[in-house]
Amino acid sequence: AAVAWIHEHAGGRLSVPIISNAISVSRQRLERHFRRHLGRTVLEEIRRRRVEVARRLLSTTQLQLPEIAKRSGFTNPALLSVAFRREVGVPPGAYRRHARGLGDAGD
Repeated sequence: AAVAWIHEHAGGRLSVPIISNAISVSRQRLERHFRRHLGRTVLEEIRRRRVEVARRLLSTTQLQLPEIAKRSGFTNPALLSVAFRREVGVPPGAYRRHARGLGDAGD
């Protein structure tokens, strides 16, 4: 239920307390279940989902990075870039070029 809620609300303000309240479980139980069943924390899942949204926007739109950051739930483009590189292994611009066939993702 928590993963579905995160996916549905990834573009908005998210935190562990907000999610635990939304699905009516304690923060501790939520964290414990995430680690046990998914092998990651709630915050890691939030970041993973937000980067997925950013990947889709980078490959399917002409939106600039500030707007992509906003739509994917990041407070600014720099935070998106750091999270994107951590999750995907390349910066957002290189990913976009590669997704559009304009260059190597490692550019």
